[in-house]
Amino acid sequence: GHQGGEAYLPGELVQKGWVGDTRPGLAQEDSRDGNAATGGNSSASRGCRAAAALLLGCSSARLVRRVPHFEPFSTPLNYLIGGSPLALGTLFDVTDVDLDRFTTRLLQEANDEGLVEAVALARRACRFRYLVGSAPVCFGVPL
Repeated sequence: GHQGGEAYLPGELVQKGWVGDTRPGLAQEDSRDGNAATGGNSSASRGCRAAAALLLGCSSARLVRRVPHFEPFSTPLNYLIGGSPLALGTLFDVTDVDLDRFTTRLLQEANDEGLVEAVALARRACRFRYLVGSAPVCFGVPL
């Protein structure tokens, strides 16, 4: 966001990502399984799978009620509707240095733990653990 993250998170770590992750429960769908409802054109029938969305910016998961009497909406819900199994975002504005600490620890812990467990562990890295650490939340299926 504010270019201060390079002190905590080298660009190589971000570029590496989790491509080719083979942890249990994250197996790709079999490309031979057609999807009759979509005529076989779904991403699942092509052997693709959507990735978890990490929306690590201020208020990236804030729920907004645009029309009275309707349910609030947010960017993470758009990702879930689009097929992402999980979306991680922050509910309110947070300090960028603490969010960088959170993100660094999240990526380190996610190599050994599931993503939801890594979020819980990464909250401890924040200086304002109960303020900034409580901002990141997960929507969707626990990975």
